[in-house]
Amino acid sequence: MKQNYLKAVSVLLKAGMPVERVLSNFKQLLNKRGHKALYGVVLRGLIVDFESNNNQINPVVTVANANDAKSDLVKNALLKLQANPENFTTEIDKSIIGGAIISYQHQMIDQSYKTKLKNLYQSVITK
Repeated sequence: MKQNYLKAVSVLLKAGMPVERVLSNFKQLLNKRGHKALYGVVLRGLIVDFESNNNQINPVVTVANANDAKSDLVKNALLKLQANPENFTTEIDKSIIGGAIISYQHQMIDQSYKTKLKNLYQSVITK
């Protein structure tokens, strides 16, 4: 029964129906049929389904400037995440000041100066 609900909701969402409307109607249907305990289970199933269909293929490297993407820091982090160090998507975010944030397949290595400065600040004010 759970799989049938999961499939029906998934089809409606993929068809482009508004999420709020689909979930509201789905909740009403479950309440009407006495299956409201399945609401959370089906939502978790939708999340798993969505994540498995949208699995990140290439690592994403976020840097303050484009030259930082070619650094040894990035290359070592990609190898640590078992990703191809030659094939990645680069995003520029000036707010990280320097260093890099590398994410790949639900894992992240944050070696940005912004994070290091925040951690240093937190350690100074808590002592």
